[in-house]
Amino acid sequence: MAVDLQTVRHLNRSWSWSASENFRYSPDVQNAVGTGLVLNSGGGISIGDTYLSAGRNVLADNVYVGVNDRYSERSSLAFHIDGNFTRLSSYLGGQSAINLPTEQAVSYSPGVVWSTHLNVRDTLSLKYDYRVQSATGTSVGDVNSQTASIGWGHRLKPSVRFSATFGPGWSKYTGRQNPATSQPWRSTLQGSLGISKEFRRGGVALAFARSNSFSGTIADGFNNRYDLLLNRSLTPRWSCAASVSYLQQQASRGRNTTGKQASAQLSHFVSRNWSIFAQARYLKIEGSEQFSSEKIATLGFRWAWEPDRP
Repeated sequence: MAVDLQTVRHLNRSWSWSASENFRYSPDVQNAVGTGLVLNSGGGISIGDTYLSAGRNVLADNVYVGVNDRYSERSSLAFHIDGNFTRLSSYLGGQSAINLPTEQAVSYSPGVVWSTHLNVRDTLSLKYDYRVQSATGTSVGDVNSQTASIGWGHRLKPSVRFSATFGPGWSKYTGRQNPATSQPWRSTLQGSLGISKEFRRGGVALAFARSNSFSGTIADGFNNRYDLLLNRSLTPRWSCAASVSYLQQQASRGRNTTGKQASAQLSHFVSRNWSIFAQARYLKIEGSEQFSSEKIATLGFRWAWEPDRP
């Protein structure tokens, strides 16, 4: 179950504010039946599913508030703050190497993004985020992190888009139960690379990202992600999609968690709001605190509604 709410209001000719809330409850392995392409504010391309939470019930709520200043035809400055709450149930069906309790995390992330259109094909952006995360029920303590990056988006052709973002990242771990486990600031390189091509009836995207975004497991380190996504409309009512992904979630202590996923999906739109889908998926997760190897076939339906625009 997922609920998305969003609104945008203009204060004057150059200033506007926006707010949104995304609530999602995903029982067990069904959290990954929706895979989509995401273009983030820094110009990077990533894939929007968090399949390392397979084997657990996931409750996630994200609140976003932003203020945008479009001070010229080509340039804008945006200030934002994100609030996230995530709750992971204990593992179901013996999918964990040890009996882990329910885990939850709360994080806040203020930031600023400056972007400008250099010309018709090129976009440049500068981004800074500060993130505070507090977790309970897990060995992960409180984590403070900062990321700064420069992004460049370029259209090679009208249907081909390339993007690159890179910059430093810093994180500091504070042991909740044992202050002696606290660590000083650690630095790393983070960012993303992506290329996508649109066809008349579909598209393909290849992306790499290194970030501290939620990957499906509550962690105190960055993750590396590689994705290949293809989609195609067969007829006005029939469409298909396939994806391959490799995800490595790093941890300050213990073994990293890695995940491999391949999926294929066929969808039929019964009406504008209703669709029926069939999906086959292979998934393998390995790590210090979990393991999972699954072959899943899913048949279901989706309902989505979007108001008509004036």
